[in-house]
Amino acid sequence: MNVDATLFRSISTLLEQSSLSKKDRAKASIDPSAADSIRERIDRFAVSVATTAQALKTDQRKALMRALKEKRYLQLHKSMETVAQHLGVSRATAYNDAK
Repeated sequence: MNVDATLFRSISTLLEQSSLSKKDRAKASIDPSAADSIRERIDRFAVSVATTAQALKTDQRKALMRALKEKRYLQLHKSMETVAQHLGVSRATAYNDAK
């Protein structure tokens, strides 16, 4: 049986965010590695538009890239590679969406 687990990851992220206290949220945002921070931010964005990271439309991906750029996530080492992998697009597409 093949099951796409990406939907469950988004739901899991939403449930985790709603159950964390403010103190726990601040700690969680400091502790993870850069790639995990980027993936978490992408998942939060996807949940906010009621979809999964891989199902984001072009305009939604561009809005996500603007948000990542504003928060300086795109300055982290190998950020575009992480973003592209998590969104299920090529690095070229990720760079084009960031323009």
